[in-house]
Amino acid sequence: MPSDQHVNTSEESRYDRVCDRGSDCEREHDHFRGPLQQRPSLRAGQVSQVITVPPECSKPPRTERRWVTWSDAEFPRQLQQMLQPPTALRVEGGLHAFVSMPCLAIIGTREISPPSEVWMRRELHRLKGPVMIVSGGARGVDALAHQIALERGWPTGVLMPSGLDCPYPEHWSRHRYTVLQGGGFFMSEFRDDQPMRKSHFAARNRLIAGLADFVLLVEARQRSGSSITTSHARENGRELGALPWSPLDLCGELNNQLIVDGAHLIRSAEDLSNLLHAEFARRRHEVKS
Repeated sequence: MPSDQHVNTSEESRYDRVCDRGSDCEREHDHFRGPLQQRPSLRAGQVSQVITVPPECSKPPRTERRWVTWSDAEFPRQLQQMLQPPTALRVEGGLHAFVSMPCLAIIGTREISPPSEVWMRRELHRLKGPVMIVSGGARGVDALAHQIALERGWPTGVLMPSGLDCPYPEHWSRHRYTVLQGGGFFMSEFRDDQPMRKSHFAARNRLIAGLADFVLLVEARQRSGSSITTSHARENGRELGALPWSPLDLCGELNNQLIVDGAHLIRSAEDLSNLLHAEFARRRHEVKS
């Protein structure tokens, strides 16, 4: 277990038993609330306590906010391979990492359950890197995925359902420095002053799927925004994996359905590493040939 975890062994064993017997995740949450709050978390508005600006830096680095179009050299190759690629992207930060490392999209519920949080903290800290991690910036699975990327010194991409001057969630306006300093980026299809709208989430989820070499679903119910992302992943030929869940637990019903439909069953960092790096190598070979 990575050193930043403060859940003791008996608690982790109990997490495993929760998964095994398929307990309802919300009913179990109260039992684990205390141990979970003993360590950093990006759940429930706690982002500012985790992603912090180094004291010697008073302002973000200078980065050029720009439109990136299909004809530009830095336009991500993954998006060029989509059935309906975007025509232009509003970007702040660097996109160079797409050339040198695989891109992993991590998606899932905003109401992350204790077993999912333990799995992410344990297995993503064991994942073979470097890896660029992209997600949608929301609380829950998205926020924890971004946090772990930053903890490991990897670039992370935050995809916005709004313009870059109107970040959603709003806390990202306070954490630009950390993402950009780590080689990551913010990306949107909208003009800078465009507020978030519900209809924008589907467009954002399409980009998340399109950028990825591999899409990992951690936890989601059948009717959720994650189902939109996974649909785009399938339509665009992206490799897709999901953590398995008890059939008695509705928190992971989309996971199990995807596995039944042919998605990779992901148990560990080793499973994920092998599939992610193999797909990245395959795509690089296609580009060269």
